[in-house]
Amino acid sequence: MCSSDLSPALSTVVGRGYDFDAVWTVKNISGKTWETGTLDYKYIRGTELHKFEKLYDLNQEVKSGDKVEIRVDMLAPLTPGTYTTNWALVRGGNVICDLPITIIVK
Repeated sequence: MCSSDLSPALSTVVGRGYDFDAVWTVKNISGKTWETGTLDYKYIRGTELHKFEKLYDLNQEVKSGDKVEIRVDMLAPLTPGTYTTNWALVRGGNVICDLPITIIVK
């Protein structure tokens, strides 16, 4: 249903307490337009790195073949280690696109 690119890159090394934005560029390859207000992006599992909400509305239409940028404000833990958080583009209870990110805190 989609393809995505992530910034920062998967398994990026960051400092303790580093404030960053996870940015996914998601391409709609479903063959159908994603209508305004019909999709959400939400935290689904893993380490809770997000600073604010766990759920956001995707408030724009995305035609098949077009891309949309999804941004979530995040904060790295203070303890060194490897952390993964999983977000998803969802319609109701159905996952349209998985949006994972892994960081390494030094």
